[in-house]
Amino acid sequence: QDDREEEEGAAVSVREAKQRSCGFNARFDARWRAYKYFFFNGERLDISSMQDAARMFVGKHDFRNFCRMDLENARSFERTMLECEVRPSALALTTHDSLLKVPNDDDDNSRNGVNNNTSENEPTLYEIYIRGHAFLWHQVRCMAAVLFLVGRGCEHPSIVREMLNVHDETSAFHVSRGKPHYRLASELPLVLYDVGYAPDRVDFRAAGEQERLERAERRSLHKFSANERHVDAVLTRAFMQHAIKSAFFHEALLSEQRHSIVSRSQPVALSANQTAAPRRRARTFLLDCENAHRHAPLRDRPRQDSLELQRERFAA
Repeated sequence: QDDREEEEGAAVSVREAKQRSCGFNARFDARWRAYKYFFFNGERLDISSMQDAARMFVGKHDFRNFCRMDLENARSFERTMLECEVRPSALALTTHDSLLKVPNDDDDNSRNGVNNNTSENEPTLYEIYIRGHAFLWHQVRCMAAVLFLVGRGCEHPSIVREMLNVHDETSAFHVSRGKPHYRLASELPLVLYDVGYAPDRVDFRAAGEQERLERAERRSLHKFSANERHVDAVLTRAFMQHAIKSAFFHEALLSEQRHSIVSRSQPVALSANQTAAPRRRARTFLLDCENAHRHAPLRDRPRQDSLELQRERFAA
């Protein structure tokens, strides 16, 4: 075990193991996969509109406008999404200040530091939860990118339905017109959260009732196994270290936003718009999305070549 694992937590932690059935394949035997994409609502995204748009992904659709095309391996772009939600994260992180909230440029109250549209205890950490049978290359990041455009008011929630409507010749997103250019959401907040298998292939919940009761009793009495104690210790240590680092940056932001040091002896209070400026610059990283003030509607954007043209060029 190296020092990095001790400091930051193990990249992989094994909690339980079972004998696999003959011929089992962890990738191809999966019945479904679930992803979470975490984001801070630092600029007052319209979460309700994002939720409306997310629901339109559920079902069987052609997702060629929500992926990067894998010309060698992709045979079909139809995928079935079982769930798609935008919701407060179960981590329940909240802020009791305006550190991550960016005032609206057109809101006079915001200029005065008053925010009438958000609650003091409104959660700022959200997640996009997506569960589906299978996924295309960068599909989740593409879906998140379009949801962020909806949340910022750049696109109407119905843009999702339009971009999925690829076989209607009257559609602005017909297969012959190609995928519109837009920036992928950042890969950093994306997590493969869960994988589901058929019980006859692998089932970590298939232990006998007595075994489950004994395990629950041990945990209730904090009688963990050596492996459970080790994993718990590594994760707790990593969490505490990152929480402390977060507190350091939190305090630095509070200090910076209270005063701008123009001399060693004269701190000057900043207005709401001035304190918001660095947050506007930072949100490009937080959401990795496009500038709303220079937004071009997706239906009017330049397009990639259609799949057929790309395959012809690839084969040449």
